[in-house]
Amino acid sequence: MSENKLKGLELHSEPVQDIIGRPPGWMVRSGITMIFIILALLLIGCYFIKYPEILSATIKINAYNLPAQVKARSTGRIDTLFVNDGDAVCTDQPLALIENTAKYSDVLFLKEALNDVSHDSAWLCDRDLQLGDIQNSYLNYTQASHALSFFVGNDYLGELIKTKKDQAKVLRKTLKAYEDQLVINTRKLDVETEKYKIDSTLHARGIISKTSFNDSRSAYMQQQMSHQSYLIEIDNIRLNILQAEQNITEMEQQRAEQTNNLVIQLNVAREQLEANIRQWEQNYFLTSPISGVVAITKYWQRNQNITAGETMLTVIPQGSSSHFGKIYLSQQGAGKVQTGQKVNIKLDDYPYMEFGFVQVKLSGISMVPYEEAGIGNVFLLEVEMPDSLITQYGINIPYRPEMSGTAEIITKDLTVLDRLLNPIKAVVKK
Repeated sequence: MSENKLKGLELHSEPVQDIIGRPPGWMVRSGITMIFIILALLLIGCYFIKYPEILSATIKINAYNLPAQVKARSTGRIDTLFVNDGDAVCTDQPLALIENTAKYSDVLFLKEALNDVSHDSAWLCDRDLQLGDIQNSYLNYTQASHALSFFVGNDYLGELIKTKKDQAKVLRKTLKAYEDQLVINTRKLDVETEKYKIDSTLHARGIISKTSFNDSRSAYMQQQMSHQSYLIEIDNIRLNILQAEQNITEMEQQRAEQTNNLVIQLNVAREQLEANIRQWEQNYFLTSPISGVVAITKYWQRNQNITAGETMLTVIPQGSSSHFGKIYLSQQGAGKVQTGQKVNIKLDDYPYMEFGFVQVKLSGISMVPYEEAGIGNVFLLEVEMPDSLITQYGINIPYRPEMSGTAEIITKDLTVLDRLLNPIKAVVKK
């Protein structure tokens, strides 16, 4: 106990306090020098050490020949599935039918019949078809077809035209006979005229009696009246011929106009029927927009309900196709991005810690931002994808439709010193 108190007194003695309060000068100088050296090395390191700034954004990878999603365009139950998962299909091949009031076989028959020019419309109209939404336009088409067939079959105006032509033919024959009679009558008139002139001279000289002169004058006048009658009759016949020809022309015009109107009505009804068939197909009949392989994204079966806009299946195109990536970059920091910069792609389906990332180059930048649903205003960047997705680990990743991931755009390198001084510069320049 006494020894501890003695040591405490020795530590607080004045000689000891002088030693502790005044460290050696060489030690202070060495410490300051070491601190300055460390600071200098840090500044030099900050000046020379560079690392790039990275902008992260969402990327979607697709082929130029994109898969085609087939969506239901009306709500209802599935009536028929014509394909299975993995089936190869060609363009416009039937895929599925949604239940409706029309009978599919009748609609198919009607469509093929309309395209078959070897059958006339009357043959088609004799069929009893169950067409649902198409029924009204089909009835309009059959009515227009029957009207045209009835008009052409009876051809009432054609019979009238034929009768008028026969009448005109008879009138021409009658005119020819009267013209022949007129020639004879003209000769007789010339004879009677000459005889009347001679008898007039003889009567004036008193050679013939007045009775004979009167008989000669009466015969001349009768012949002259007969000649005038022939002329009038010929004019009447010619007028009747002209009227008959006019009637024929008018009836032919009327016949052509009625035929043309009925044909137009039939064509309009046909176009409306074909448009309704296309609308029916649009609503209930799903076909493949491209050639490829069917990929059914959900389990579907007959009588299962499906809503309008719901994807029923996807058709994936076959064959090799080049790919491209679309990067949706927010506006913040977008000014640092330039074409040719490196982009590291980390795919969502393949964790980059296990599979690595794919490095590509930026090939295009949109001039202005646009509104992207769920993201906001973004710039659209494009990268050309290689033929094979090979990561820095050497792993070959196969292309799949609608691949997505994170794109890390490597901008220009900045030193650590620049990154420390830039905020200070921004504050000072304000």
